[in-house]
Amino acid sequence: PLIMASGRADRIKLAIKSQPALPPKEPLLLDFEQAVSLEEIMKDVCGRWGVDNPEKYAFMYVEHPHGQAGKFGYITPENRAELADGDILRVALAPNLQAKEFYTILTGNDKEQHRIALEQLQSFSKDTTFASEFIRLKGVPLLLMMFDKAPSQNESDVLILTSMIGSFEELMEHGLVQWEGLVTDSLVSKLIRLAVNTRMQDLVRAPLLARCFSILQLIIFSSETFAQFILRNITFEQIVPFLQCRSEAVQQTCLSLTNGMLMVSSNKGNLFQLLKDLKYGRTIMSEIIDRKGVSLSRELSHQLYTYQQLLLNQYEDKMREPFLRGNNTHEQGLLFLQQAIPEEFSSGRPISSAANDQHQVWKLLGFIGQNPYTSLAEVPPGILALNFMVYFAKHKRDTFVRLLLTKDNPCPFAQSSIKLTALLTQIFKVGEPPSELAMGCLMPLVVSENPFEELYCVTIQLFYKTWREMRAGDQDFDKVMTVVHKQISTVIQQGHNFSSFENLRQKFFEYSYKKIVSASVEKNQLLDDSILKAKPVVQLREAITPQIRELVKQQRLRHLVTGSLFPKVEKKARGYFYCRLSPNWKVIHYGDAKEDSKPPPIESLKNKIPVSDMRLMMGKDCPHVKTHKGRTELAFSIFFNGEDHLDFLPQEESLFSIWVDGLSILCNQDMPSKLAEDDLNTLLLMEMKLRLLDLENVEIPNDPPSIPPDPPNYDFYYKLD
Repeated sequence: PLIMASGRADRIKLAIKSQPALPPKEPLLLDFEQAVSLEEIMKDVCGRWGVDNPEKYAFMYVEHPHGQAGKFGYITPENRAELADGDILRVALAPNLQAKEFYTILTGNDKEQHRIALEQLQSFSKDTTFASEFIRLKGVPLLLMMFDKAPSQNESDVLILTSMIGSFEELMEHGLVQWEGLVTDSLVSKLIRLAVNTRMQDLVRAPLLARCFSILQLIIFSSETFAQFILRNITFEQIVPFLQCRSEAVQQTCLSLTNGMLMVSSNKGNLFQLLKDLKYGRTIMSEIIDRKGVSLSRELSHQLYTYQQLLLNQYEDKMREPFLRGNNTHEQGLLFLQQAIPEEFSSGRPISSAANDQHQVWKLLGFIGQNPYTSLAEVPPGILALNFMVYFAKHKRDTFVRLLLTKDNPCPFAQSSIKLTALLTQIFKVGEPPSELAMGCLMPLVVSENPFEELYCVTIQLFYKTWREMRAGDQDFDKVMTVVHKQISTVIQQGHNFSSFENLRQKFFEYSYKKIVSASVEKNQLLDDSILKAKPVVQLREAITPQIRELVKQQRLRHLVTGSLFPKVEKKARGYFYCRLSPNWKVIHYGDAKEDSKPPPIESLKNKIPVSDMRLMMGKDCPHVKTHKGRTELAFSIFFNGEDHLDFLPQEESLFSIWVDGLSILCNQDMPSKLAEDDLNTLLLMEMKLRLLDLENVEIPNDPPSIPPDPPNYDFYYKLD
């Protein structure tokens, strides 16, 4: 027999069930022979069951109950390597015959048969093998023709429509057929009509509404012509109220459609103003954040991040606009700052006595040099820094005066603001398109009518607090900025659900300079450069660098041996795979895994890549980059067996850095990431500090002391007891 009990690694232990259309058969518990063709295995199974014509059937994964995520679709020669011990398969009609059966039913006149077939078709359409067969039969135009004629009067009509456009969306997601030529005014108009005419709490129509929103969003990105058609025929006033729907699918697709409309619109400013007027951010807070708390789905969390990124990107133009003398708006902003100086400042002199001395005014405001024009001309942050300072002086008057007139270790307000604004644009990647993998948002930014301005108002107070704690002077500006960068990044990455900017300010203040120092985080900018540049110290550093670099390499390889979870990046792929290096560093193992499960044992990862046969590719040269919009600098691929490749798109830059470093080491190449260099410098710094601990306050000479001349003789006196 072709299927038998075996302990060999190329046999998969699984179960096989019969399909409902066949007479009931006893399930088989078998070893699936990977070296034998699927046709031969099917013959053996059908022979055991006494079923004729085995060529009419194919293996499929058994669907999980209640719509749970899991493996789905036909088993093919291309994907059979993904089979794992414990999988349950069923014998189903072959994909070409199944597609023909659906097509025959849908071209008939039996409405009840239509309903049953469409429900099943929506599920089958998720599989690429089936989808290609159904598309070959011109099944997509058939569905669109049926959708155009289908009524939507009662509950039964709605269920059929939902299955109809659900099947259409699933088929289009495979990318096997182009949108051009399929999308018509009639289709888009009906999708809009079905969406906007749905009652808020009509839970029966909720799946239909979610599908309509989702398809409209896909059309927006696939056709510029119909994107403008959608923008003209559906408004935010019509779709934003659906955020109050209790269906998470409706909320998620509503956010997705809103983001899509913002991305393609040539008049983003007006659309964002309209969303402000509709209290869009507060609706998100009350209907999504407050109701779901921290248990947001990944897709909801991603859509919130996307909206935040689009919102902050509205500041890009100001960030790249330098201050221009003679520009009335720019000059008015600078004049307002001068007039905002209180009657008495830290020197105790009235403002009127200093008005004639412009240099004194600029110095009081914290500009460096004879005038502010040079500082404000720098881009980024450009005129955005001036706008922030004006907003702060106008809307936070008391705090502005308090900071400006600080007598205890005063800080240059304008220079701090310019550097801080540039830092904020860097942290929040202002001007960059939303990443396809990033998730989460800073809720006060989404809710506020002036998000970036309010964030600046909070962080400038943090900057002053840190400045005082460090007892900093003008020469310590970069050191303070390094600490503030760490404070802001750490609090944001912790993912607290802040309800207001005041909560955010309190959290920033909790993460004080003292905590930074006690944790010994990124201290290389905080040490005395004169010690590190001394010649003996430089020579010591060079001597121990190879040892420390080897330590970093060992850490990278240990991480690869432990392994990591990655999202699948293939077109229409769902779920995750786990990848890890064998303890002997000779084989890469990978296989399917669940998101929240424990790391799978290496024995369960059936797919293998010999390290000796692999090569690494990163960035835009990777084969999967073209299918992903947004930032792709975190992409990398492992090539093996010639042109076979395993593609990665990690969600975090640190994970990308660790893996490309580790894989580069295995390929006998240098570690390419900035994180590797940072880790090396951090460990070197710690080692140097430990070795130089006893030399505190001791001056280290640049040159070694001279060797004294030899004594006239070596007759030294000593006394033995």
